[in-house]
Amino acid sequence: MELQSAPLIGMLHLPNVTAVSLDEIIEFSVHESGVLQDSGFDGIMIENFNDVPFAKEMIRQDRFATISVIAHEVKKQTTIPIGINLLRNACKQSLYLCVALDLDFMRCNIWESAYVTDQGIINGAAYEVSELKQSLASKSLIFADIMVKHAYPLGNFTLLDAAKNALDRGGADKIIISGSETGKPPEPSILDPLNQYNIYPIIGSGLNLENMESFHGKIGGAIIGTSIKFNKKVSNNINPNLAREIVEKWGKLFK
Repeated sequence: MELQSAPLIGMLHLPNVTAVSLDEIIEFSVHESGVLQDSGFDGIMIENFNDVPFAKEMIRQDRFATISVIAHEVKKQTTIPIGINLLRNACKQSLYLCVALDLDFMRCNIWESAYVTDQGIINGAAYEVSELKQSLASKSLIFADIMVKHAYPLGNFTLLDAAKNALDRGGADKIIISGSETGKPPEPSILDPLNQYNIYPIIGSGLNLENMESFHGKIGGAIIGTSIKFNKKVSNNINPNLAREIVEKWGKLFK
């Protein structure tokens, strides 16, 4: 299954997988992914958003097993592409899950360079994941963040430097740009240097009905979570009405 051009991807923020029963999480996840599919989203990103505090580079094996079962159940009930993001930077485990379940894409928060995060210093995962991807003959796409939220780069790279490193030297399929934190958008003007080099990133946070038009012609996709939740609160369930409004406006501007 392939993502469409300029894909609109909806977030499936999992509950804390150690605090809720597996049956409850599966019921929640299948329902929320059904809302995203019925609303017209092009894909779904499953994320362990509530498993705080996050591990740096490898989540616990019991959590990995639980998320694998959840993703399997979601995949059985949906017909649109599915991706995975294991926070904070468990990118190798994400790839293993992609291979095991034949998922379509994965997100890696710290792909190139090194960043200071609330989990400490995390080094880029590009080399190890790329080697693993080749050895496993995986076809899953890799979405790599640059200047990732909740983090500060070690090094004086420009945004364009970071984009070229992730794409050309790191081999990512697409890059993601977010605001400084969950639910916050980047300034549209910072994308101008990338667009001049024909780079149109996926916006990874903060896109909503009010600011979507300001990103017209600047981005090549979006991942949306907070702005489609009830009361636009990230911890709430998806509001089907908001989700459909987002999809409708996205179709007019980017399809």
